[in-house]
Amino acid sequence: MVSVVIVDSDVNEADEIENIIRRIAALRFDNEWKIKKIKSCNDFEKLIEDRHMIDILIFEVEGKIEYLARYRSEFSKAILMLLASDKTSPMYYLMPGIKADSLVVRPCEHSKIKDRIMDLLLFGYEKRRNDCELFTMRCQEGITRVPIDEILYFEAREKRIFARTLNEEYGFYGTLTKLILELPQNFVRCHNGFIVNLNKTCLVRVSKGEILLEADITIPLSRGYRTEFRDKFKGA
Repeated sequence: MVSVVIVDSDVNEADEIENIIRRIAALRFDNEWKIKKIKSCNDFEKLIEDRHMIDILIFEVEGKIEYLARYRSEFSKAILMLLASDKTSPMYYLMPGIKADSLVVRPCEHSKIKDRIMDLLLFGYEKRRNDCELFTMRCQEGITRVPIDEILYFEAREKRIFARTLNEEYGFYGTLTKLILELPQNFVRCHNGFIVNLNKTCLVRVSKGEILLEADITIPLSRGYRTEFRDKFKGA
């Protein structure tokens, strides 16, 4: 799934951008696209606090740039397009910490917005996606590809395996025994029903038999895997 967030006080413009993205995505990509539109800085802050996954962010800078500068590190891997007025000085928003990938200066014709979004998706997002390692699985909805470094853990339950990211869960058929042989070394067995990503591990509570991950997510650490897991966690 690809998560797109549009922060724009102009509702009609946000709808137009969403329609352009959906048309391009339907023609060029096989992923599911989830698009969220918000208008206010408060809603944007809540989105960040809820650790909403962002792959592509389209952001109106007028009156909001300080929020973007404050939270950019929270979604540093996201593709970023800025929407700015022709009356706003570029010095206001073109700063090192923002790291914008594209810019639309308004007012702007529909065809130019479409061209910019096309470039953003095909030469920005697609290139970045190809540069990272993807985990491919056959889910109920079809073939799904997720950047492997976004996966927190794999869990075996209900006769399936579930790959968990911060905001999504993907179910597919297989076994953990076979899966662990196909994963990078930072994925480690910690329980009969779990494989965890060491890079997403924050704390190991051996006495309680649990592992604390990002976003305060907790998974079990069974006695049989404690010694091996603790050694690998220390060496990570």
